Amino acid sequence: ARCEAVARSLLVAQFVAAGQPLVAASTLARPAMAQLVAALAAVRRGYRALLCPPSLTSADRVLTWHSPYAGGGEPDWAAANPDYAANALVLTIGGGASRPGHLLAAAFNPNAEPVAVALPRPPSGTVWRLLVDTARSVPTVQAAGGSNLGAVLPATEHGSYTMGPNSALLLDAVPQTPASVNAPAASAAAAGGPAVPVLPRPPGPAIQPPPGYGMSPAAAAAAARPPPQTYKTRRGGS
Repeated sequence: ARCEAVARSLLVAQFVAAGQPLVAASTLARPAMAQLVAALAAVRRGYRALLCPPSLTSADRVLTWHSPYAGGGEPDWAAANPDYAANALVLTIGGGASRPGHLLAAAFNPNAEPVAVALPRPPSGTVWRLLVDTARSVPTVQAAGGSNLGAVLPATEHGSYTMGPNSALLLDAVPQTPASVNAPAASAAAAGGPAVPVLPRPPGPAIQPPPGYGMSPAAAAAAARPPPQTYKTRRGGS
């Protein structure tokens, strides 16, 4: 089980790296791994400028490392902290000045125990949306209600998120929606959290992620536009 968890986390690391992900055919032959790869590929397509920049020094890709503890700051690179939670890695991949508001967050828990990590603060006017948690199943038709993947994080998880053993986490910043009239959102606002409804993404076909899954808001809007009409001219017979 631990080897499986580590393999899933390594897939996340591959797909957020700037290089070309390589996945073995034997990995894709396993349905659960194929579903994860499909979800990660959708995220990579939706955030092409951040994850596939034309060069490693592109202004469209700005990496920032964060401490897994509340209070912010950089990680303890000296590894002098005896707390095993200090080994967790948290980073954001942002668009910089050229793409304000475009932001992904990733976290990796190398420990065999669950770890609560402090999430970085998303840009003003946005909230975190959960794209991938390798400790949970990817949403498909068979597991439509089995997780909150693709949904805005509840207010209780915006400051701290508990990661499973040897798991990886991938989030994106999306515009904050108007406050919902339901009681959970109202109580979250009263507690100081963002008043946003938890809106699950629509389930997609097996192995394929839901439409718009992992795409930036601008890319999702562009993908939703109908294709331009084309016309064929017909030649008359001689």
